[in-house]
Amino acid sequence: MLFLTFATASAMGATCAAGEYQNNDACTPINNGYYGTNCNIPNDYAELEYIHGTGAQYIDTGVLMQYDYEIRAVIDPTSLPRNGYFFWGDKPYITTPYYYGFTFWPVVNSGSSTWGDARITFFFRYMDLNSKNTIIQNSDGINVNGTLYPYWTGENFEPHQGGTLWLFKTNWDSDQWNNGPLRIYSFQILDGNGNSVRAYYPAQRRSDGEIGLYDTVTKSFYPNSGYGDFIAGPSISTCTAQSQCTNAPKDAHFTGIGFNNDCPWKCDTGFGLTVNDTCMLLCAKSGCKTLRTDVGVSANIFAKRNTWPALVLQPDDTTTCYIDLVPGRTSNAIHVNFNGNIYHTVNAVN
Repeated sequence: MLFLTFATASAMGATCAAGEYQNNDACTPINNGYYGTNCNIPNDYAELEYIHGTGAQYIDTGVLMQYDYEIRAVIDPTSLPRNGYFFWGDKPYITTPYYYGFTFWPVVNSGSSTWGDARITFFFRYMDLNSKNTIIQNSDGINVNGTLYPYWTGENFEPHQGGTLWLFKTNWDSDQWNNGPLRIYSFQILDGNGNSVRAYYPAQRRSDGEIGLYDTVTKSFYPNSGYGDFIAGPSISTCTAQSQCTNAPKDAHFTGIGFNNDCPWKCDTGFGLTVNDTCMLLCAKSGCKTLRTDVGVSANIFAKRNTWPALVLQPDDTTTCYIDLVPGRTSNAIHVNFNGNIYHTVNAVN
């Protein structure tokens, strides 16, 4: 059966930072024009050691739990609850209040559940506070740090499909109380054949700073569906090697690191970016490489034609240079009417 472990690239007792990879016994910066390999998540997201929910946040996994499903997680309950904390739970049918959940309880319960027939809720205390706990939950019970704790006598493993599984709280009507502080380092849901249904890694979306979980199965980011924001753990890197990018065109050079052979690049000196994302020699006659207007519009002037039609410039009697034209109208551009059709220039990028 597959087991998602919390994988951090460790070197000399330290965790590799974002932009590094594990190189033998050292953390080595990824070079410009290279990308890390054997990484967990895309470079659009910064991988985090954990995400910390304070009680107001939650994530909807979108998964209806089945009888033979299994949860494997690494978590840290950061404080002892007074009345109990919900860590995760799905939603029961109205007529059958049984649900699949995990609750941290301040005392060890026995005999019958505090919730009566909430047979899959596991009220549990045997975890270490402020440290990582490895959890496996399935039809046998809940295994915590290598010790199996079966469900109570007479309580069958019988998840119902009233609603999807939520993390950091239970998906039970409008129940908002007792959602306590929790750190999730990794979280995986497996089907009965051992295949991953969800494989979550803590992540922060680079574009807007949103904190959540990235799922490598659906290749989707799951943000907070509750209130406030998750607290981000330290940024880490799980890459174990680097490979050279090959996505730059001719007459260009790389300017940073990338992901999956997609590294940032720009055209070499004396070359400009065309509308086809290639680099072409700029018109160097009399230093005329870029057309600029007093309102901020600019366009590369190329030594050769790249589009048809093109805006033609003649710096002298023997030199002809060209500016790319693209069909349609846009802002911040020079517009040209050619045979009744409107074209526009593209802002200069080198």
